[in-house]
Amino acid sequence: MLAFATFLRPSLLILLSVALIASGFVGKVREVKRVGGAAVSAYSLRLPGGLALELPGPIFADHERRLSEGAFADAILTMLPHLPAGSMVFVADWYPILTIKNAGPMVRQYPSEQLIAEARERNAPIFYLPDVQRDVLNKTGIDLVARGARVLDPGDVLRDR
Repeated sequence: MLAFATFLRPSLLILLSVALIASGFVGKVREVKRVGGAAVSAYSLRLPGGLALELPGPIFADHERRLSEGAFADAILTMLPHLPAGSMVFVADWYPILTIKNAGPMVRQYPSEQLIAEARERNAPIFYLPDVQRDVLNKTGIDLVARGARVLDPGDVLRDR
């Protein structure tokens, strides 16, 4: 702002300042189909490529995203006690929030050949969250579906609420 103040007229500097302040409250582009993400609001415009322009802006859109992701993580946590003992659940990018919420030892970020072998030796079921299969395959080269893993969909819990 100080640099702009050296060559902008005061009225333009005020206009720029107002625009910068308003930018936090108006318009944010985000993914629409993110698992665990917030629903598209009535004040949004759908864009090509699975994107949406959230008109309430980044401050409000990010708040909705945090609430939605928290609810998704809580739904995962309510499902974990009902899984068979010794199960492994691979959660990829959901690992930090689940770890903070104390998910326990059955929740793992990414599989390794050793973890898969250990689960098979114990006949322990392997689960993964929706959309995690693609991440795991890209980052580790391990195809969870081919290894007999099953999808664990917390969306079922969220729909029952």
